[in-house]
Amino acid sequence: MAPFGTIRTAVAAIVKRHLRGKCSVASAGAMATQIALVLSRIRSGYLVDGLSLQKDDLQTIIRRIRDDYPLEIAAIWETETEQAFFINTVLLNAKMKAGNFPLWVSVATPSQLVPEPCSFRALLSQITLEPGCVSAVTANKPTDMVPLAAWLLDYPVAYVVTDPSIPFLMNTALEVYDCWLDWRDEW
Repeated sequence: MAPFGTIRTAVAAIVKRHLRGKCSVASAGAMATQIALVLSRIRSGYLVDGLSLQKDDLQTIIRRIRDDYPLEIAAIWETETEQAFFINTVLLNAKMKAGNFPLWVSVATPSQLVPEPCSFRALLSQITLEPGCVSAVTANKPTDMVPLAAWLLDYPVAYVVTDPSIPFLMNTALEVYDCWLDWRDEW
């Protein structure tokens, strides 16, 4: 596998070229870094946020990346909310085989462990974990995507929303951590 910095540079060129005029150079660069982390098997998935991608954007970016790096990248497109994920098919297949799923926690008060939501397996069955694929998934409710997103993003705990009309995590302080990767020495 190519060094992370090399992958990131190549992906940045692809993303910046394709999204020219649709987002800032900084946003395209940040997106390229996240996709490179997925390609490098550092993380299983990346949720595109902060910019609006269409399904054809995903397909083009995936195709162009795979032209240079025929690696295990794929994408997921949620049709109702238009959420986009880039995923590493090798890592997610390994997680599936190992039964590596998050702890499911209810957002109801008080929070407690709950069984895996039925919507999780239904959404999972809509995903093709093969390199180059862009899987279109449709959730019955937008909140059904919360547990799937947690699993795709390697979260050890996933919230399960049983009643979407009840707001959750309002007025809750979030802890934010920064992590810096230095690839100048190309591990």
